[in-house]
Amino acid sequence: MRSLIITHEGLLQIAFLNLFEVGPGVVERMTRSVRDFTEMLDSHGPVPCHGPVVALDGVTGALWSIVSIYVAYDRLSYLPCLVGYLAFIVLAPYIGPERAIQTVLNAA
Repeated sequence: MRSLIITHEGLLQIAFLNLFEVGPGVVERMTRSVRDFTEMLDSHGPVPCHGPVVALDGVTGALWSIVSIYVAYDRLSYLPCLVGYLAFIVLAPYIGPERAIQTVLNAA
């Protein structure tokens, strides 16, 4: 389902713009990817060194907000340009900003 959402503009519109217009069953299915991402960070990520109490919710909320803005303004083609920034948002609370920057630069 997660990869289908990414490649289907209509599903992106539902997931990020019209989520509460489609009913609770669809809301559950469409938000599962956010829950899965949060659970993956919680179970496989290191203990956050900065903001451990809010790291999971903060990272998930930040990513959701950024992607939803790009969906809302029909800017999906620009998302690949943000991969480094999005990676930094995910990594910084867990490994610190300096190591997050170095990791992103090394991956580029």
